[in-house]
Formats: sequence, structure tokens, C-alpha cells
Amino acid sequence: MKLGKRLFLALGIAGLLQGAAWSKDEIVWRHKDKTGRQQVDLYVFWSRDCSVCHKALPFLRTLEKKHPWITLHMKELERGGRKGPVHAEYIRMGQAVGERPWSIPAFFFCKRLYMGWVDEESTGTWLVNKLRQCRNG
Repeated sequence: MKLGKRLFLALGIAGLLQGAAWSKDEIVWRHKDKTGRQQVDLYVFWSRDCSVCHKALPFLRTLEKKHPWITLHMKELERGGRKGPVHAEYIRMGQAVGERPWSIPAFFFCKRLYMGWVDEESTGTWLVNKLRQCRNG
């Protein structure tokens, strides 16, 4: 096998093992439900070790019931930090939207990223309003 072919094969395998970067167009941001209604997908990265995440969890647990047009994808980051498939997904989603995610909770929706949480009245209201704009836009 020629050197060029071996190098190409080795790089291809390495890319598969590391997980290729995603394009923001490869992530499902909005979709139609069974009845044809527009849904907005919200990806939330959080950790059991994150006290701020625990402040957001009660709000997030009721989000789909209050707003049935939101599809919630809860992504628990593994304990121990920067290893594992969920952390790799967190980084790839950040790359897809042109951001470097560095904090949790992290909210990915409509080709954007927002990190942090204050409370339901501020962050929660802001988040639902942005999701509603995405749904209508």
C-alpha cells in the first residue's frame, strides 16, 4: 500500500475514533411531531456535581408539560470530567454552533448556545421566549 493511502486510512480511522465535528445542519433543532405541529429541540448538558444545574432542574422537569412544543434532551455529563461520549457530544455541539462550551448548565437550541442559570423568573422566562421565537421563526 502506498504511503498516501496508508496516511489517508490512518487519518480516517483516527477521525472516527475521536468523533468528527458536526455541522449545525446535522443537529435536529426543530422537527414536526406526529400531528405535524412544529417542535423545538432543546439539548441541556448538566452534571450531578453542579449546584447551579440543580437549581435549574425543577424548571426543566416541567418544561415539556407546560410547553408541549418543546422536546427536551437531558444530557448528563459523566462524573470525572472530560471523558466519555456525552462530553464528546457537548464539545461537538459547541463546535457546530461556533462556540467553545465551558460551563454548565448549557442549553443548545436553534443553532445557538447559552450557558448558565440564575432562576426561573429570569433565565427560565428568557429561555422559553427564545425557544418560542425559534418555533415561530
